Amino acid sequence: MARPPSKTPEQLLSQVHQRLQTIADPNQRRRTTSGCQLLAGLSFSRDVIQRLLAMSILEDSSVYQYIVHKGLEQGRQQEACTLALRLLERRCGTLQPAQRATISALPLERLEALVDVVLDFQGTNDLLRWLEQS
Repeated sequence: MARPPSKTPEQLLSQVHQRLQTIADPNQRRRTTSGCQLLAGLSFSRDVIQRLLAMSILEDSSVYQYIVHKGLEQGRQQEACTLALRLLERRCGTLQPAQRATISALPLERLEALVDVVLDFQGTNDLLRWLEQS
C-alpha cells in the first residue's frame, strides 16, 4: 500500500492550527495550544512553531478581539454608507457634496435606517426631510 506524501512542517502545524481553532472554550484552546507547542518542539524548529501556532494565542487576546471587532464595525459603517449613497444617487440623482458629507457622517444605525426608507423617496426633498426629522 502506498504511503501518502509526507507533509512539510508548515503543512502539519497549519493543520494543527486549524484544528485548534475548532475548540470553542478559550481556556481549553489555550491549554491545548501550549501542549501542541511543547510537543511540536520535539520535531520542529522554534521559529516554525512560533510562526504557525502563536496566532492561536494572539487570537484569544482581548486586545486582538477588540481590534477585530472595531475593524468589522468600521467595515459595516463604510459599506452601509456606500450602499446608502448608491441608492440615493439612483433614487434622487446626483447629491451635493454637503449632502454626501452629511450622509457619510451618519452613525451606522442611522445609515441602516436610511437604507430602509430610501426606496420610498421621490427625490432630494424627501431626503432633506428625512435628515431633518431624524
